[in-house]
Amino acid sequence: MTHGPEREKITCFRKLYHKEFHDTYFSLDIIRVIKARRRGWEGHVARIGENKNAYIILVAVPEGKRPLE
Repeated sequence: MTHGPEREKITCFRKLYHKEFHDTYFSLDIIRVIKARRRGWEGHVARIGENKNAYIILVAVPEGKRPLE
């Protein structure tokens, strides 16, 4: 199964209407793919070690409050 328009079928460029765009790019399949990739990335970061910045950001717990400005 492919996601989005296939390259061979494109003969000209045109605007996608909202329904077409939504059906193409926001189907449950693409959402499932994005979530699976995020889980894979989290697993990768968790295995790289505690002294790497990506790991620290993944497990960090923010302290205090953000400034108003």
